[in-house]
Amino acid sequence: MNVSLLQLCLLLFLFCSKSSDKKCFIESDENIAIANKKSFYDEQFFDKNPEYLQVISLKKYRSFKNDSIDNVYNPSSNSQEEGKYADFKNKFDIQFIFSNVQIFGKFKYCLGRNFLGYWLLKIDSDKTAAYFLGLSLSRYYINTTQTKPIINKGFLELEGSFVKIEDVEGLPGYKGFSATEDGKLFRIDPALRNAVT
Repeated sequence: MNVSLLQLCLLLFLFCSKSSDKKCFIESDENIAIANKKSFYDEQFFDKNPEYLQVISLKKYRSFKNDSIDNVYNPSSNSQEEGKYADFKNKFDIQFIFSNVQIFGKFKYCLGRNFLGYWLLKIDSDKTAAYFLGLSLSRYYINTTQTKPIINKGFLELEGSFVKIEDVEGLPGYKGFSATEDGKLFRIDPALRNAVT
């Protein structure tokens, strides 16, 4: 008896409620209100940095322009560097573009970059780990040439710039990067980074 009463309640609910068209579609514009008209790429959005990231302005620095030009137009230095990244290429295959290797005892660290952003890569004997830094390519540029070790006193310290994507004049449909603020030191506290993620 309970089952048939439950079935009767279900049938009444289905037949007596609004049709799915009326539930899912709005027939007029008068009930529509746009709460936030700001673009997702609003400047205010870009002014916010993750809590674990400290940004320090440098007095002496390598500019975005110089670093990016050297990487594109100096292939001989890139081929000489290939041996440094051999272990990372063997372990991580073609997932990343590598830069800035640093060795601490049996640990090897390297900065990796892919379409998602920047990563800290680690090799411990045969174990590998990749830690996403939360730094996207559309907002941050990390210099390929670092003047200091990337790991310093327990912090990950990376020299670079804030960048933005913009249309390249004379090349319709092509987007490029330009620096909005040069000469930055991005310092990541691993303890805070792990607490946030």
